[in-house]
Amino acid sequence: MRTLLVVAAIIGLFTLPILAEDIDFKGSRIAAGYIEPGSPAGNDNSDGASFAIPEAKLRTNVKLDEDTSVVIKLNLNDGNFGGADSFYVKLNNVTKKLSNGKCPVNPEITIGRFKIDFGEETWSNNPVENALVTNSVANMAGYDEGIQFKKSDWEVGLPLILGFSLAFMNGDTGLAGDDNGTKAYNLKVA
Repeated sequence: MRTLLVVAAIIGLFTLPILAEDIDFKGSRIAAGYIEPGSPAGNDNSDGASFAIPEAKLRTNVKLDEDTSVVIKLNLNDGNFGGADSFYVKLNNVTKKLSNGKCPVNPEITIGRFKIDFGEETWSNNPVENALVTNSVANMAGYDEGIQFKKSDWEVGLPLILGFSLAFMNGDTGLAGDDNGTKAYNLKVA
């Protein structure tokens, strides 16, 4: 599956610019510096400090039309090509168009390989966007392939705004394969 994603990402990088209305690199990031490795307890078993790039992502956002975009995020951590973290199509206003504007819920639909929307730390578990020096021990993070429905600004007539994300995924990322057919799902309400 990883090889298929890399091939699709390479093909997409060459063909999407032909179809695109707009291309940008918003969401790309890099963390680099002179880093001295060591354990939190102070035991340093390393060979010393050196220049390192522990976090580097190249995100390409391709807008095909008003409601359709493609996102490809390549993992370049430690100066190595680690494949595509994300490669998905994002669709907006699908339920609005299908119901002629009568459906009260109009989620953003994501199809492909995306970051699992589990909590705030899921989105800030990197040295560039994190408010802290390091993450918690749990370090919730992950990517999987599937479909996600997300709405973060659902106004329901209350003095607050609701949001949700519901995802159905393969559930086999990082495993030896989907041998038993088990799938994953995620529901977040905010």
